[in-house]
Amino acid sequence: MKKKIICVALMSSLLLTMNPVSADEASKNHITNISVTINGIKQSFPQSAAIINGYTLVPMRSIFEKLGASISWNQATNTVTAVKRTTVIELTVGSKKAYVDGYPINLPIKAQVVNGTIMVPLKFVSQILGGTCQWDQESMTVKIVNASATANPASNSPSFGGGKSPRGLTVRYGIHDYASKNQAEYNKVMEIVDKGVARLPSIELDTDERTGEYFKRYFSGDRAKGYPTDSLDYRYLTIANNYYGHIVEAGVSKETIDIVRKARQIAIELREGAIDPLDASPRSAYDALVNKRTDCDSDAQVYSAVFDSLGFNNTIVANPGHADIYIELEGKWFNIYLMPVDMHELLTTPGYYIMSKTTDGSIIS
Repeated sequence: MKKKIICVALMSSLLLTMNPVSADEASKNHITNISVTINGIKQSFPQSAAIINGYTLVPMRSIFEKLGASISWNQATNTVTAVKRTTVIELTVGSKKAYVDGYPINLPIKAQVVNGTIMVPLKFVSQILGGTCQWDQESMTVKIVNASATANPASNSPSFGGGKSPRGLTVRYGIHDYASKNQAEYNKVMEIVDKGVARLPSIELDTDERTGEYFKRYFSGDRAKGYPTDSLDYRYLTIANNYYGHIVEAGVSKETIDIVRKARQIAIELREGAIDPLDASPRSAYDALVNKRTDCDSDAQVYSAVFDSLGFNNTIVANPGHADIYIELEGKWFNIYLMPVDMHELLTTPGYYIMSKTTDGSIIS
């Protein structure tokens, strides 16, 4: 069976109908408070991850709550059913088996309720999300990386069902095949992108000796208007505002902005060494990543693959002379430079057309 991307969001109201593990029972099971990071961002959950009988368990609802699935709870059978697009997952509290589209998945330890929260094995999260889940013993941290359904604050639909592209290729996200000519090219592109996106937690932002400090201060709320116009503070905080003022004013969270900035850096680094042949022949992500031939079309496809992998809805819009990627962040559209874009105005401009449809299949009006 083809592995599908699942996302589950469990409502608090469902949890109230279950019998939680008491504090005494928890201590007997040697539950240890541990941290969870998702794409490098530390999470804060009402119920922390835990080690129970030697297995690392994580709070299912807290990790998946932003992933948008319809949920039903069967009190009689103690079973949660989650539906996302055409995929159905069933999980019974107290059982060591879950079902994805009827296909059984064996759990190393049963799903259980701790302080009103469903806890599931870390291995289950990895299997379901299709990402990378790591346990860092030294820092006692669960690290969830490069999952298409990562708890991404930017995405309205962070899990995109895959299927067949117009070229007949089997793809992960929407119908995006990044202009690959065949399945082998597509698979190679995703292999490269996966490795790139896995680096996201280790990427540091604002490291420039001259501007880094001021960019960090800007995102902490510091503004140029509080300083003399001839000061360095005024100068560099103004530069920071010129770069990111529009997206900050649009109300996009700093966490989202940071992820997008890191994603953009990943896409740039993946294309490192590519040369523009100046003949408009590079069309695909494969051209840019493998053949090292770059053009606006191929670059846009690389960005699309990276943003898809991180759960950002995106589309490529072109005109006869250029192609650009556009990203949906918390319900608003932006270009690659994080400037807000009126997509209706853009698409009604003569000569502009959608070259690659939105990841989630929505129609831009």
